[in-house]
Amino acid sequence: MGPRRKRDLLDQAREFYLQGRNQEALEAYLEALVRDPDNPDVHCGLGEVFEALGRLGDALVAFEQALRLNPNHAWAHFGKGGVFQSLRRYREAAASYRQAAELQPTEAAFHRALGLAEYLCDHLEASVQAYRRALEADPEDALSHYGLGLNLDALGRPEEAVLAYQRASAADPEDPWPLLRLAGLLSRYGHPRASEYLRQAAARVREDDPWEQAVLSMLSGRPEEALEYVRQAVVRLPESADWLSRDPDLEPLQADERFWLILS
Repeated sequence: MGPRRKRDLLDQAREFYLQGRNQEALEAYLEALVRDPDNPDVHCGLGEVFEALGRLGDALVAFEQALRLNPNHAWAHFGKGGVFQSLRRYREAAASYRQAAELQPTEAAFHRALGLAEYLCDHLEASVQAYRRALEADPEDALSHYGLGLNLDALGRPEEAVLAYQRASAADPEDPWPLLRLAGLLSRYGHPRASEYLRQAAARVREDDPWEQAVLSMLSGRPEEALEYVRQAVVRLPESADWLSRDPDLEPLQADERFWLILS
């Protein structure tokens, strides 16, 4: 098979993956692997598909093989970090994301992922720096503005956190999270605009997202309802326990032993 045909096959596999047609993507990548076994892009693509299918062990093997073939493959480092994050191995995830960001410093996604991993390691200043680098690469990245706000709030810098959340909301007006955080943060300081942000957030919260519902219930003064939504969130995604335990608007639930039993 000539180089052009190999590239066409790889492009087709990638297209299947981007469309969420993971089984077809897997078959295409496996065919590409037979025809081009030393191509790190094939192994990296396989890793992405395996991760999407929940086959994390296979994904890790694929990403590591891509890196054996090309140690400077930034997307393979990034993919490896994603597997570690799914496995709740956040320090290793941060190390992989950091390598990806160093290799490709203009890719906002790498810095954003590093920011989240550092946050989950409780390295708040390092997380702030990662999110700021993401915003240097993409000033309109709503998720990075939001992540920056979470860290600034945790660091006791509320004015800066409010600004970050407002920028996140401006970049993605339909996302309820910045509005929920603004409502929670401002309510802690008795600010009169808290109720307006909560009203806006309530109009955007998704009925099928238990974490969003938990925070909305908590900010609306319904802690028992919030606790039930926390339980549903952990059942749906066990690793969300690591995020829920750090959620500033669920902090009052930490005095309830049931909260920790749900997260354990």
